[in-house]
Amino acid sequence: MQPVARHRSVYLFTVNVCYHHQTSGREAGIAIGGNVVVRLVANWSLWSQISQTVLLSLAPNDEVSVLNIHSEQAFVHGFRYSSFSGIMLWAL
Repeated sequence: MQPVARHRSVYLFTVNVCYHHQTSGREAGIAIGGNVVVRLVANWSLWSQISQTVLLSLAPNDEVSVLNIHSEQAFVHGFRYSSFSGIMLWAL
């Protein structure tokens, strides 16, 4: 499920993505309506982790998601290792 804005507002989103060493792509993106607006990149190591906090101004019905930029190459670990959350700070 993707968060959907109900009002024209400013939202705070936090993202944490964990990749395993067997993958070659370590790049994620925060997207609005499928268009990446923030890129997150990690260096290669046994376990790579990317964290980012952003403020986004959203219009009604905007959908926010996290995309795995190298989806054909990278494996994202979900169970307790990767997270995505957001909260509305104020209406515009």
